[in-house]
Amino acid sequence: MNSVSNDSIIKGIISKLKRIRDLAKVTDTVSKANSLREIYEETRSHINSLGYYDIVRLMPYTSKLSTWDDVTQVTWKIVAGCDSAIAALETLLAKIPLETKDKLESLKEELSSIENIDFDIQRNLDEAIKECEMGHYLASALISSRVIVYILSKVKGKTDEDRVKNLVEQNLIPKDRKDEIMELMKASRLARNLLSHRVDIDPRIEDTLIVVSNAIKLTKILTKL
Repeated sequence: MNSVSNDSIIKGIISKLKRIRDLAKVTDTVSKANSLREIYEETRSHINSLGYYDIVRLMPYTSKLSTWDDVTQVTWKIVAGCDSAIAALETLLAKIPLETKDKLESLKEELSSIENIDFDIQRNLDEAIKECEMGHYLASALISSRVIVYILSKVKGKTDEDRVKNLVEQNLIPKDRKDEIMELMKASRLARNLLSHRVDIDPRIEDTLIVVSNAIKLTKILTKL
């Protein structure tokens, strides 16, 4: 997993968009406008690849220029698209509390350290962390909940409480870590409610982090089952 923080990536994109915007304001030839359009479209594609689809929708698509008459129209689209994306990305940076960003970086490192991890579980947890970084807490919690329910289904027991007790009895969860046991039980209840029973739940940041972090803990345990 990439060790570069999400904040650093976003700040880099903002810086690039500002340069593109400033160049668009002074572009005065078809060839220069076409070159700048290519950089703009590459940046737009990069933002899309990171999963910021709502931000990409704020950036108008531009076509290749053929005449001078196209320059003003295209450069105006580039300036408008860059301004909209910059504002959205700066809002995103301010939206996530610093302690949440630190926790997510820690969870990334924890996830990347798990050996023999199931590919699909890692794919889901990578996506869950990414959604949380974007402030999409419900999406993040739902994805993580799938992992929790899937892993617990592989543990013997009629209820999640039975399954957690089973893990404790196997020494996969330390018996003296009552806080971890209680938090895992809370995460399993949240996961079940989010996926089936409660459509009225809108998870808070702390709820989402509990679900994500316990999904990762269970992923570690799964490699030992």
